[in-house]
Amino acid sequence: MSTPALVGNAADRKQVERARKTTARDRDQEVADLRAVLALPSGRRMLWRLLEDCKIFASIWHPSALIHFNEGRRDVGLKLMGAIARADDQALLQMMAEAGRSEKQRTAEIVSARNEDETPKNEE
Repeated sequence: MSTPALVGNAADRKQVERARKTTARDRDQEVADLRAVLALPSGRRMLWRLLEDCKIFASIWHPSALIHFNEGRRDVGLKLMGAIARADDQALLQMMAEAGRSEKQRTAEIVSARNEDETPKNEE
């Protein structure tokens, strides 16, 4: 669904001013929405997973045309990362720290479970 142009006549100052206000209101709403998501641990986890899926921290290189797909995916991730940084300048650092702690905890749980599985049971 396409949105109609906000300005029909660029020489009409009223239309231009109304479009500027509409654009600013929409941008403010997007930032408020993102801040609401970032306020929730589950929202930060979800956004972090999206950033990881976009491979923003990885090389896009591939010896085939897949490199173009990878760059498109990465571009979306970079736009999301920019929006997050504009909404909350500390959010990316917080998300990175939370993801690191979560990964350490998950790794410890996996190692612990493996050790339990490998521990011989005393038979009586």
